[in-house]
Amino acid sequence: MCSWKQDWWPKVMDQMEGATRHLAPDYDTGEMSIQKIAAKIKGERRVMLASFKVSDDYKTMKPGELYFYNSNNAKKNPNKVTFSHCVLVVGYGLQEGDYLVILDSHGSEFWEGGFGRVYLEDILSMAGVEL
Repeated sequence: MCSWKQDWWPKVMDQMEGATRHLAPDYDTGEMSIQKIAAKIKGERRVMLASFKVSDDYKTMKPGELYFYNSNNAKKNPNKVTFSHCVLVVGYGLQEGDYLVILDSHGSEFWEGGFGRVYLEDILSMAGVEL
């Protein structure tokens, strides 16, 4: 299991102000394995982004829970299109299936100090960012 420090969030926010924006050139909608993700995060030291569909229960996740998309409870806009969400991937692990450790943009009050876990099978796409 990946570990993180909750004191990272203020540092990340400080660095984002006035930061240069970067493109994600290797946008991938194909199948990603934990091995490929590990190679990008650890071996290549790449920043990874991931997107996934959102169910109504996403914003009520509790510490220790792993998010999975529930199509019966999908969060949709007025045109009936399911919302998706993009997050920063900071790690990975295995608990009843492969999952990604993410840093969410909803702030440190969300989930576990702004961090959470999403099952890999629910990831729609991933991208690496060149820094």
